Amino acid sequence: VYAAFNGTFRIIKDSEEDSRIYDMARTTMQRLLNDLDNAAVSGGKFVFIAREAKVPDAGFVDLTFASRSHLPFSEDDIPSGLTEITYYIDEGASGDGYRLMRRDSLSEAGEQEGSGQRGFVLCEQLLSLTYQFIDAKGMAHDFWDSSGDREGEKNKVPAIVAIELKLNNKQHKNHPHTFATKVFLPLSTLV
Repeated sequence: VYAAFNGTFRIIKDSEEDSRIYDMARTTMQRLLNDLDNAAVSGGKFVFIAREAKVPDAGFVDLTFASRSHLPFSEDDIPSGLTEITYYIDEGASGDGYRLMRRDSLSEAGEQEGSGQRGFVLCEQLLSLTYQFIDAKGMAHDFWDSSGDREGEKNKVPAIVAIELKLNNKQHKNHPHTFATKVFLPLSTLV
C-alpha cells in the first residue's frame, strides 16, 4: 500500500512539473508570436536586429525590434504605443538553465523611455533558444541586422522567423522539452 501511495504522489508531482513547463512554453511562444506579429516601422526605418548574446559561450541570440505590442505594468504607464522590444538571455540564479528576459522600452516622438530599465523573466529552465530568419528569397540566416549593410537585410525585416525553444526536463535530462513554431512577418511585404 505504501509503494502504491508513494508512486501515486510521484506521478502527480511529475505531472505538475510537466504542466508548469508546458504553460511556461505556451506563454513564451504566444508572447513572441504576438510581439513579432506587431512588428512596426520606427522613425521611417525598420528596426530588427538579432545578434550574438552577451552571455559567454552559450550560443544564444539577442533579438531587438520595433513593435506595437507594449505591455504596461502600472497604472501610470502609457497603455499602448510604439515600443522597442528586446529578448535577451540571463543566467539563472538557481543553476537550472538560463532565463529568457523581455525588455519593453516605450518610445514617444523618437525618445526612448526607460531605456535603462531591466526586463522581466518570461521563461526559466532554458537550455536553448534558436531563431532562424528567412528572407524574401527563402534564404535562412542565423543573425539579422536591418541597420547594417548586408544585402537583403538593410532596412528590411525577415519574411519568416522560425523559433525553437528547449527547456530543461528534470525527469529526463537527455530529453529536453522542445517547442517550435514559425511566424510570418506581414511587414516584410512592404519592402
